[in-house]
Amino acid sequence: MATVADPAPEPAETTAGEATTAGDAPRFVTLDGILEGRIGDAAALARAAHALDGLGVGPFRFDRDGGRFSLLPENVRRPGAGFDRERQERLLQLLRDVAAAARGPVESTLRCTMVFEAECAETLFRAAAPPPAGPGIEPLTRVRPLRAEDQPVALPPRPPLRQLLGRREVLFVLPLLLIVFGLFAWRSGLVDRLLAASAQGLAVDTANFDDLLAAEVEGRFGNYVVTIRRGPGHPADGAGWERRAAAAATEAQRVRDLVVRDGQDVYVQLRDAQNNVLARNRVSLRPLVASADGVAKVDLPGRITASRVTLTIDDQR
Repeated sequence: MATVADPAPEPAETTAGEATTAGDAPRFVTLDGILEGRIGDAAALARAAHALDGLGVGPFRFDRDGGRFSLLPENVRRPGAGFDRERQERLLQLLRDVAAAARGPVESTLRCTMVFEAECAETLFRAAAPPPAGPGIEPLTRVRPLRAEDQPVALPPRPPLRQLLGRREVLFVLPLLLIVFGLFAWRSGLVDRLLAASAQGLAVDTANFDDLLAAEVEGRFGNYVVTIRRGPGHPADGAGWERRAAAAATEAQRVRDLVVRDGQDVYVQLRDAQNNVLARNRVSLRPLVASADGVAKVDLPGRITASRVTLTIDDQR
């Protein structure tokens, strides 16, 4: 595991063999990706996987399917005040314990992002040779300057309700606000929802996901509920993914497979007969990675002119 004690003007990349850990805990920490492999010592594997929940960086989902296992962190940004050097090293050791309890090498896309005051450290836990030939998991850290998306959005403090009610201006503005709200509610899609096209008549287009994903649409109170699950072409294990990677002819196919394999976010768009985007929403495919029967659900508002639902990697109009 790696953090940085002194800010660097330019991004730097280090390997596991270099001293990169520091005592300071980050302001925020996020874990994402997946660690999977074949089950070796099931008891040791379960102990190491469940011990990860005690690190204070969120729960890990530990699943077993036949002779294989998968380990997924929650992928939620959390305060990093308690994630000091000791716990960072503990995280690395537990991941290596998981790899040691596996049968053969593991596959890992796990990543830890730690946000400090002036920089961000991103550590990729990549697979290495299993013990005793190697550590099983090897951290690779990149340090870069902060970006806007690294910081949480700061919301202005709201004035106390008592203070608002005590203002005489509110008594004059309130009727006007009610009228504006009524007009806004009328024009924001209420009629569309009441007269929305039937969900049974909507076509479902998985686009460049082909048979990796399957989707269906149902109507619910003027909205559409889109349910996404594994398609007939979705590999059942890591070996199947490796075969798909070897057979991929284009970079677009490789990116598509990576998005589905890692359970990343995709966009669900509602389009009309002229291919115009009427509504859109984003949904995570993580439930499909965690279980062969997992489903991902997302809501779209009903529209009168809706014609089809499309799945896409990029939110293109």
